[in-house]
Amino acid sequence: MKTNSDFRFLRLTVLVALALRLLVAAMAYGGRDIVGILWPRGIEPLGIAKSLLAGHGFSSPFELPTGPTAFLTPVYPLMLAGIEKIFGVASKSSAWAILTTQCVFSAATAAVVYYLALELFDRRIAQRAAWMWALFPYAVILPTNIIWESCLSALIMVTGLLLFARTVRSQSLLHWAACGAYFSFACLVNAAFLLLLPILLVWLFLRTSEYRRRTVSCAAVFIACLLPWTVRNYMVFDKLIPLRDNFSLELWIGNRDRATTEFTPNIHPAFSMIEILEYQRLGEIGYMSGKREQALNFI
Repeated sequence: MKTNSDFRFLRLTVLVALALRLLVAAMAYGGRDIVGILWPRGIEPLGIAKSLLAGHGFSSPFELPTGPTAFLTPVYPLMLAGIEKIFGVASKSSAWAILTTQCVFSAATAAVVYYLALELFDRRIAQRAAWMWALFPYAVILPTNIIWESCLSALIMVTGLLLFARTVRSQSLLHWAACGAYFSFACLVNAAFLLLLPILLVWLFLRTSEYRRRTVSCAAVFIACLLPWTVRNYMVFDKLIPLRDNFSLELWIGNRDRATTEFTPNIHPAFSMIEILEYQRLGEIGYMSGKREQALNFI
């Protein structure tokens, strides 16, 4: 009975969440140039997706061809390439397909929030948490405002925490291995997740000896599943880049003369012709090395 009640509640919550997000999208872009508005808000993943479809591999995150890249992790650009393969490159249909996909990711997160809260608290708190996510204005607007992995990242993070909470109760090494593989996939969506599982595993490892064998096996699978992308980066760039290499650019943007807390597109290669030409001339590794040196000298 409770299972049927949960299903009815989640069906309503997710459908309301999805309807709200699609309504915002329709209000924002109905009758407007959706490609012209949205494409500048997703330059890097869309640029890589375009390169993939053109047969140039995982490369060129900006307007000009700049060669192989590790500017982003691979999952979201690959997903965008798949959508554009079906609906057309930089087409109106692709734009709506991408927005709809992001809205689905965001709406589905409400269901996972429910199950995570149910795992940790009780049904009343779980229902409130799900509705809070479904109706939270920022969560409603974000999937329609930018082409980025943010909505998928939210879904993956909450799902990962739910998976970990359930894995802790399992004695099966297969379950622990699956948890490690899942979090490695999460890192290939968003590199910010890189420390999440290791911190959780260290906490468990130090907490009691009961978990030590399981945490070690989970960590081993986690590392093993990340190795192919790391090896690809090393073979392409002759440098150890575990996931992404854009940190030096972000460090320089915030640590330079006339740095500001506001977004400054005139210094970013996604928007500045001067910067992208330098990026093209030096190559990605040379460009990032130069920015790192400038930032450290400023600091």
